[in-house]
Amino acid sequence: MVSAPLRFILDSGASVWVIDQSQAKPLGLKTEEQGKNHGAGAGSVDVTYTKNVSFGLTGIETSVPNVALIDLSSLQASIRAKG
Repeated sequence: MVSAPLRFILDSGASVWVIDQSQAKPLGLKTEEQGKNHGAGAGSVDVTYTKNVSFGLTGIETSVPNVALIDLSSLQASIRAKG
């Protein structure tokens, strides 16, 4: 499935690929197992996983076997506030 262009943040130090949970349905992603994910900060976040997602930029495409779906709404609000 090809989606409309989406904004993204590239985190080269991340151990997992993440998509905002609100995008899962519009992108037609099927959810799999659920769990908790721990990042660099304190605490953990709820996560749902989806499988076999392809990411593409002009001239580059990669397929990722396991992608985390996480609620990123608070991050989006923070980015909008900073301009």
